[in-house]
Amino acid sequence: MNNRGTWLVVGLLVACGESSGTQELAQSAVDSGESTPEGADTFGESTPVPDGYTRYYSNVQTLGPGESTMLVEWVAPAFDKDMDVLDVSGGQTIGGHHALLYATSMIEEVGTVRPLDVEDQLVARSFGGPGGEGMDLRLLDLPEKYAFRLRKGEGLYIQSHYINVTEDTIHVRSYIDAKLAKPSSERTIITSFTNATVENELAPASNTETTVECVTQSDLKLVIYSNHMHGYGKSVRTEAELPDGTSLMIKDDPVWIDEWQTNPNYAVTFDEPFDLPKGTTLRTHCTWENTTEKAIAFPDEMCVFFGKVLNQENDLACLDGKWSIRNTDDGSAPSSPLERIGEGACSDDATFSALGLARDACLALPRGDTAGCGLPLIQGDSECIVDCFTDGDVPAECGQCYGDLLVCTAANCIEACSSGDAEACEACSDANCCSTFEDCSGVACSAGF
Repeated sequence: MNNRGTWLVVGLLVACGESSGTQELAQSAVDSGESTPEGADTFGESTPVPDGYTRYYSNVQTLGPGESTMLVEWVAPAFDKDMDVLDVSGGQTIGGHHALLYATSMIEEVGTVRPLDVEDQLVARSFGGPGGEGMDLRLLDLPEKYAFRLRKGEGLYIQSHYINVTEDTIHVRSYIDAKLAKPSSERTIITSFTNATVENELAPASNTETTVECVTQSDLKLVIYSNHMHGYGKSVRTEAELPDGTSLMIKDDPVWIDEWQTNPNYAVTFDEPFDLPKGTTLRTHCTWENTTEKAIAFPDEMCVFFGKVLNQENDLACLDGKWSIRNTDDGSAPSSPLERIGEGACSDDATFSALGLARDACLALPRGDTAGCGLPLIQGDSECIVDCFTDGDVPAECGQCYGDLLVCTAANCIEACSSGDAEACEACSDANCCSTFEDCSGVACSAGF
C-alpha cells in the first residue's frame, strides 16, 4: 500500500474513532419511541451560537427507509491566514451518525454537496464534531493553550453520515460550532496519531485475537488517546516497549463496552503527556468473539489505537507496521516544467499545450499522490486519472500514459511509497515505470510530476 493508500484507511479510522456509531445506535432512538423530528430545515436555529463561535450548517437531506449516506458539504472558502481551532461542537437530527469538521487545501465551492469519496480522507484533517442522534457533543474538549491549526489556503467542509433504520422517510441535518482564533505562540498545536491494521479477520462462530505492532519513527507525546473496536470486541490493550527495554501499559480495556464505539473512553494526559521516544515498539492487542456464521473483516471490525500528540508538524500513522506521514503543508499541484523528448501520445503541439494545466489539476506530489483517484489506482484501475485528463482537454491516449505510470508505481513501490520518503518513492518509480511512461507519452518522466 502506498502513502496515499495508507492515509485513505487512516482517514476512515479517524472518522470512525472520533465520532462513530452503528446501526444499533440509530435503532436505539427508534426503540425508545423517539420520532423523526419535524422541521429539519430549521434544526439548530433555536440553539444559541456560543460567544466567539462560528456556526456552520449542513444542507437538509432526505433518506428513504433503510437508506444511509456519507456526504461532503463545503461550508467555508480558503482562509487567507492561519487560524487556531480551539473547540468544535454541534448537533445532528435523529438519523445522525456523525458530523466532523475537516480542513483541506483541495478547495471546492462553498455550498457544494456530494457523496464522500474515500480520497477526501487523504487530503484533509479532522477537528472533531458531534456524534449522532441529536446530541450536542464535544468529542475533544481541549484545555486552554492547546489548539488545532487551520492553515492559510485551507477551506472547511462538514463530513456527515446519516443512517435511517426506520420504515419512514426522514429529513436530516447537522450543524457545527467552531471557535477560531488568531494563532498564538502561547498555544501548543495538536496533531493525530494512529496505530491500526486492515488485515484483521474474524473466523465464523469463534474467538479471534491479533496484535498490531509498530516501531515509532519519531518522538511522540500523547495527550489524548483511546483504543477502538466494534461490536464483536471482547478486550483491547495497547502497550509500549521503550528503546531501553522498559515496558509500559498505555491503555488497557480488559472488557470492551459497546458504548465506546460511539463515545471513546479517552485517557487525557495534558498535564503529564505520555512520552514515547523514537524507536518505541507499540503493540495493540485485540480479542473478539464472532457470534455469527460468517467471517467478519475490516472495516466491519477494527483493532485501533488512536490519539492526539504534541510537537509534530503533520499527522502520523502506523498501518500494519508501516510508518507514514501525512504531508498537509501544500495540497497544490506540482509546477515542474514539461519536457518533450520524442514522439508519443502527449507530444503533439495541441496536446502538449494543454498538458501542463491538466497535469497540475490531476496530479500532486509525492508521485502517485493523486486528486480523487487513490483507491482505484491502488486496485490497478487508471480510468479515474484518464477521465481527469480528458476533462482538461487532453486526449485519453495521453491520460492513459499517466494512469499507467501511477498504477505501475502503486504496484511496484509499496515499501518505498509507504515510508513517507518522497525521494525514495520517486526513485522506485523511476527505476520501474518511467521508461514505459516516456515511450508512451513522449514526455520526460522526471518532469511528469
